[in-house]
Amino acid sequence: MGRKVRQPAVGFTLIELMIVICILGILMLILFPNMVKAKYQGKLSTCIFNEKNVATALQVYSSQDEDQRYPSTLTELVTGRYINTLPKCPTTDTVYGYSAGTTPEAGFSVQCSGNHTALGIPSGYPQYFLDKGTVLR
Repeated sequence: MGRKVRQPAVGFTLIELMIVICILGILMLILFPNMVKAKYQGKLSTCIFNEKNVATALQVYSSQDEDQRYPSTLTELVTGRYINTLPKCPTTDTVYGYSAGTTPEAGFSVQCSGNHTALGIPSGYPQYFLDKGTVLR
């Protein structure tokens, strides 16, 4: 009657813990690059959206100008209340570049001066052209 009943050991062995840590490490190696790429892809999508907004404001400006010309600078869109503020590239926080032809038929282009090279897009892109739309390369 004086015998003690031995309780089974509770907990995990060192091998079990090492296996779990290895599995978590493998999952992180797989998921982390995808999360980083998704972050850059989101910034690129925002950049393209901003360029389209600027392009829309440029088209409205041109349609209301008596000679149907485009503004000489993007700041004229803000002063003319065609757009509230000039959007900036989310990667570098810089204002978009802009160039317009001398005639309305020549159109315009809006360029990103940001850096989207993490997604394989060269510097100076994406660009938005009146006749082509968004160009990534």
